[in-house]
Order: sequence, then C-alpha cells, then structure tokens
Amino acid sequence: MNYYIKKFSEFKTTQNTDEIKWDDCVVWKESDCFVYLESSEIRYVSWSLGVVSIIPHPESILAKYFNAILINSPTVLVGKNIKTGN
Repeated sequence: MNYYIKKFSEFKTTQNTDEIKWDDCVVWKESDCFVYLESSEIRYVSWSLGVVSIIPHPESILAKYFNAILINSPTVLVGKNIKTGN
C-alpha cells in the first residue's frame, strides 16, 4: 500500500488525528500513521469478512486506475457522511 500512498496524493497520511475530517473520510491504520481518503474521492464503501472495499468516485483520478481499493486493516473507520453499499 505504501507505493500507492506515495504515488497518489488522494491518499492522505498523518500522525496527527486532528487533521482528519472524521465525518467525511475513510480512515485506516498503516504501520506508523493513519491513512485516509476524503468523501470527494469515494463513490461508496462496502465490506465483507473484514475487508473494506472503497469504490472510487467516477470523477476521482483513482477511478482511472482502480475499480476498487481493498483495505485489510484491523481498524477501519468510516465517517458518517460516507455512502455505504451494504
């Protein structure tokens, strides 16, 4: 995942949780930092068996490269303003 985090600026990273807009983001833990995507990059989120699938918004640059982004992290937080598909 670190390769994609560095390649795409849409993946935001921080160690300071005050920087995260919790209502409008999907946040997960990666080694020594939190990684998050803002709602403008996300069409919807779904999950099954502990794996979270993020479907990129059609207007996001991520949609040009990915049909889905799969997050397999022990902790994934989905903001209340994020659309879900479950």
